[in-house]
Amino acid sequence: MDLSQLKWLKNVKDQGRWAYSVPDDMAIPGTNIFCLHWRNYKDKPNAKEPLKGDLMLLIQGARVTHIVELLDDEVYENKEAEWNIYRIVKAIWMPKNNFNWDKLPGYIEVFGYEDIVFDGLAHRLFDENRMYTFHQHWKPLGGLPAFQKHLGDILINASKIPKQIIGTFNDQPLRYIRSEGSGTELLDIVTIGDCPDENFLQGLWRWVQTDGQIVVDEQALNRARTQV
Repeated sequence: MDLSQLKWLKNVKDQGRWAYSVPDDMAIPGTNIFCLHWRNYKDKPNAKEPLKGDLMLLIQGARVTHIVELLDDEVYENKEAEWNIYRIVKAIWMPKNNFNWDKLPGYIEVFGYEDIVFDGLAHRLFDENRMYTFHQHWKPLGGLPAFQKHLGDILINASKIPKQIIGTFNDQPLRYIRSEGSGTELLDIVTIGDCPDENFLQGLWRWVQTDGQIVVDEQALNRARTQV
């Protein structure tokens, strides 16, 4: 994951649920493009600071929820009493459907310290004066580039959906990975036991299910197919 343009951090607050969490509710449904809000007009100078193409890390409830790209340099306004200015952004990383957001990477795991930014403004990760604790912690470790790589590794792991057990093979757990093809040619790819991902058992279910060593829970298989 290339986070070399990650330059900003912003804390997001939402009442009762995770903000910007449903792709179909975004400004352009299904595209991960949405309006990232600031509280009111006095925050406009801060909202204008990030530039087109910059990446911003969003934090909610002390957890990393999104990496977004600024799509233009405009600050837009609406007529609401609060949250009345916004930027147009696109999430280049956010949790997949059916992911439990309460299990997203925590602030301390990501940053390595507890000094959380709560004010809702955009903060420059590269500004040593405004992000003093960040630089104090990360400078000996390689600075901002090291943090970008560290965060990328964490998000790649967070994106992986745990393999679901759909049956057994010789009494070892059969874990679902993905399906390829369609219809009668559907090919399900699984792992056996705790073997690495590259050791796949590959075959059409209409064939493997004739082998008495394999027991498949069809309901679990169908659930797994819809969640990957």
